[in-house]
Amino acid sequence: MQISVRLKLNTTKEQSEALIDTMRVFNALCTDIARNHPDATNAFSLHSLVYREVVATSPLSSQFVIRAIARVAGANKTRKTQLSSKKLPKKKHRPAAHCSFARFSAVPYDARLLNMSSLLSGETVSIASLRGRQKIKVCLDRRNLDVLLSGKIAGGALLVRSRREDFFLALVVDIPEAESIHAADVLGIDMGVVNIVVCSDGTAFLSDHVDKRRQRYARARKSLQEKGTRSAKRRLKKIGDRERKFRRDVNHCISKQIVAHAEGTKSAIALEDLLGINARATVRKKERARRFGWSFAQLRFFIEYKAKLHGVDVIAVPPAYTSQTCPECGHVDKKNRPSQDTFTCWSCGYEGNADYVASLNIRALGIKILESIPQPARSAGLLLGARQCARNVAPSVETMTDNIKGTPLKGTDSNPHESVSGSYKPVTSVMGN
Repeated sequence: MQISVRLKLNTTKEQSEALIDTMRVFNALCTDIARNHPDATNAFSLHSLVYREVVATSPLSSQFVIRAIARVAGANKTRKTQLSSKKLPKKKHRPAAHCSFARFSAVPYDARLLNMSSLLSGETVSIASLRGRQKIKVCLDRRNLDVLLSGKIAGGALLVRSRREDFFLALVVDIPEAESIHAADVLGIDMGVVNIVVCSDGTAFLSDHVDKRRQRYARARKSLQEKGTRSAKRRLKKIGDRERKFRRDVNHCISKQIVAHAEGTKSAIALEDLLGINARATVRKKERARRFGWSFAQLRFFIEYKAKLHGVDVIAVPPAYTSQTCPECGHVDKKNRPSQDTFTCWSCGYEGNADYVASLNIRALGIKILESIPQPARSAGLLLGARQCARNVAPSVETMTDNIKGTPLKGTDSNPHESVSGSYKPVTSVMGN
């Protein structure tokens, strides 16, 4: 499988200026080519049209020009697909006449522009720029070093500039897939708003800490939107980035613990297939910010790729009636769930927490799917149930802290504090600090 790695570059002032000039000129060149050829989607045809003219006039080397032509062709193709797609919402304003590229958009580098032969031995890379080759030191932390040693760099890289004017290299590394663990059980996972995740073993990741942070960001956003000044708009952008990073960190922490639990107990993970639920569901206006304010698709993706790294099977199950079905007698009725957190079966009288009941039903569906597929037919570390849902490229993983904790729910029979086999240590406190 493939996983991405971000390497920070320790640049001097002169090296930073050289890279900034290169990014500015490269993106300006891409915009000019896209303006003159907005409908060119084939890289070879576009190359024959513009290469000689651009090489003669551009201060960039010929290899940078080749990369710019390929990038414009890909962007034009994506734009054409988006404009003709019926799935994307139609915008009221007229679409732009051509693709445009921001001044400091990421710049693609291939083997001719980037030499990484001394990356592991000398922790340096040689990068082509507008001012010639730049030999730059690279920060290699323990995780990135382990990934680079265990795999092989695939293709080129992207030169990325952050808002703090730091430079990074984004690489894709091919690593061998982990051997699939023979699942002896299934861990059902129910995702929700009040409880971000509830597991079939009785562990819940509550949203109290998340809601407080979301409300604080919402108040700040409202105040800044009322001002409408330029500085307020810049601040709004920073708040949006901070909130996105917070969600990403929490999802990383939750997915890390879920996969560690599943690996330690030799269990597969069963998730609801919630693809397209935001388009189908209707929510009251005052509940929309809370309902759509969390990235459940991102959390699911994190669980899937971490599970694949550790050889844990992931099963996608149909979500219909999981919170209205009695796990004891199988009776399905909307009345079985009188409130958000309460489940009472009208047939047998079974009572419990509604999210915990849903996780039990998800686990039961996961067991059925798991038993229906023979062991040799399962993929290494990933089992797809209701829909093709996993991707091969994993996102860059930043530092994953363990400040997200699980807690047992009321109405559950399981004790998550019991010791289990493997390296997983049961969590004991409520999520957040």
